[in-house]
Amino acid sequence: MKAQEAISEFICREMLYNDSDRMPEPDDVLMGPGGLVDSVGLHQLVSFLESNFGIEVGDLDIVPENFESLNALTSYVERKTSN
Repeated sequence: MKAQEAISEFICREMLYNDSDRMPEPDDVLMGPGGLVDSVGLHQLVSFLESNFGIEVGDLDIVPENFESLNALTSYVERKTSN
């Protein structure tokens, strides 16, 4: 399963309670004003990324450039897993 698909499924299942109609587009904001990821959701998301992709998400990695959208998250995971 590709990174974007796995992350999308997690967000839909855990944050949207399987309401796929509310699933944001790949470039929509996930965090910050108007986003669907709050501090609890961020913790869940980081735990998912670490366990599902075998990466370590450091505190300095949790920045808008890496977590602001599904596309940004996918790029981040792909960079971390290519090392």
